[in-house]
Amino acid sequence: MRYVLRYFGAAFVLTNVRGAVFDGETEQDVVKLIQATLECRHVSGMTVGIIKENETWTHGFGMADLKSGRPVDGDTLFNIASVTKSFTMALLAILLKENKLHWKTTVSDILGSEYGFIDDYRTRETTLRDLLSHRTGLANPDIGFMAGFPPSLSREDMCKRMRYLPEQIPFRDSYIYNNYLYMLLGHVAEKLGGDTWENLLMSRIFVPLGMKSTKILKKTSDVLASDMAHPYIYKDNSFENSTLDIYELHPAEPAGAILSSAEDMVLYLQFVLSNGKTTTGDQLVDPMLFREAFSVALPVVRGDVTVSKPTFPVSDVVGGYGYGWFESSYDGYRAVWHRGTLWAYYSIAWLVPEQNIGIFISTNGGMFKDDQYTSLTTTLYYLADLLLDKEPWLNSSTACSFPEPWKKVYKADSRPPENSPFLPDISEYTGTYGNEFQPDVVVTVNGSSQTQLNFESGR
Repeated sequence: MRYVLRYFGAAFVLTNVRGAVFDGETEQDVVKLIQATLECRHVSGMTVGIIKENETWTHGFGMADLKSGRPVDGDTLFNIASVTKSFTMALLAILLKENKLHWKTTVSDILGSEYGFIDDYRTRETTLRDLLSHRTGLANPDIGFMAGFPPSLSREDMCKRMRYLPEQIPFRDSYIYNNYLYMLLGHVAEKLGGDTWENLLMSRIFVPLGMKSTKILKKTSDVLASDMAHPYIYKDNSFENSTLDIYELHPAEPAGAILSSAEDMVLYLQFVLSNGKTTTGDQLVDPMLFREAFSVALPVVRGDVTVSKPTFPVSDVVGGYGYGWFESSYDGYRAVWHRGTLWAYYSIAWLVPEQNIGIFISTNGGMFKDDQYTSLTTTLYYLADLLLDKEPWLNSSTACSFPEPWKKVYKADSRPPENSPFLPDISEYTGTYGNEFQPDVVVTVNGSSQTQLNFESGR
């Protein structure tokens, strides 16, 4: 891919010169806003990929490696986290067509009696559709991802432990986001495809789409590779290296372990917008199966689902979840999207299908601050307005103040005072907690403190 090193304001930016998504003046406005956003939101690096009709635009901003001074460009890899889920869905769609199955096929029909859930009814009735749309009602103990699972525990072993996940709400009653369901879907793909999820993704999606750089996060040191945006946190007014030990998702990689670039992701977004067809004209997915994946399988009531212009005070809105994609709206346009977070990495893939528009944004630092996620959303809003031929309601100033001036932000310390009569005897909560599904959690009192608890689990 050919890049030009252009000078915008006070910085050089690596620009992909292919396509004509923006004219020169608009491009300068985009670069100015994103650079201002990274600075005021304390984000170390950002990559942006856009597709509109058949034109693409990719940009790198900030630093991929602060120590060496290596900048982000369109080929820099970021962890896309839960955007991975849509790839697992697409892979399943390919394999279902070959095996003459459908989304309503039960998990037990594919995996057999060795696999099950907390009760016989779920074990018998749960379909691929139920897993894809997060409607099993099973708990999602994400502490296992932070604590880590034993290296000797295979994906197959872990999927057989799904029977120990407790019920949180009744089956098919409502939506509960659950990473482990996509781990199980990855294993279903392995059974149908006769190979590992990783190899199947490579041969059935990455290679046919021309995604030459994309790979899977397998070990923690992968995030420090020379083609990666390294992970950072912003602490005490400076960037620090993120804790390395936590960048491993074994054995739940199908839920969030893809490493990709803006250049590769625009190819993927084009594939999705084309209803499963590659740029060379190969129809990889049955269009009927793919279309169903983008229809709402379950309503979702959450305040952060609908992507829309801000109206305050913000109230809960009804959005929906399909198969690996949310569905909502932006200023009257139908939008499908998914975001992903893995510690220092925040990403979003966003589509306006009827207008053939796709946006991918990923960042590598600013962790533990709301600012990093806000940098994604304000950049998305600004780009969406431009691509929809609307006057942007954000600028370099308000992108940094958002949600102000529309909404006043209050930050309060929610901890009770030390002498509060409502403080419990926290020693009552100490002990070892766990089940057969995940590593034990050991809870202890923090030294002489009577108000703080420590927990330890796995690594």
